[in-house]
Amino acid sequence: MNHRSFVASLVVLLGCFALVVLPMRAAHAADAAPAKTAPAKEAPAAKKAPAKKAPAKKMAAKKKGPRMHHYTGEVLDLDCYLEGGAHGAKHAACAAKCLSDGAPAGLLVGHRAYLLLGDKAHADAYTKVRGMAAKRVTVDGHHIWHHGLSAIVVEGVAAK
Repeated sequence: MNHRSFVASLVVLLGCFALVVLPMRAAHAADAAPAKTAPAKEAPAAKKAPAKKAPAKKMAAKKKGPRMHHYTGEVLDLDCYLEGGAHGAKHAACAAKCLSDGAPAGLLVGHRAYLLLGDKAHADAYTKVRGMAAKRVTVDGHHIWHHGLSAIVVEGVAAK
């Protein structure tokens, strides 16, 4: 057997080892239980009182929905804002037309733009904010952040 065939055989053998034996060892290690110690002898215990369950009212009080926040800024049409940074009084007519044509609405708060979303329970507030293009408003709602996208679910709006 020459040197090249030996090296090739060794590579194949190591590849088989990596594909077959290593996963089996990892599975075996995961299944292996930690060393058990002898159980401590317990003295005969008195009857334990049953655990008390919290009343349903207290359990329901702990569950809370999303927190309401207040955001004050300028209503944007995100098409023009994301394409070229267009916003403000000079862009008001275009923003109103774009929003009425279905462009996504946004809110510019400082240097951060949020996507505005509506929900069925507060559809009137979302419709109202879409009609306030380029105006300064206060939006009440909860913030959603997912994979870098910030949005506000509109629950109320007031002109500023």
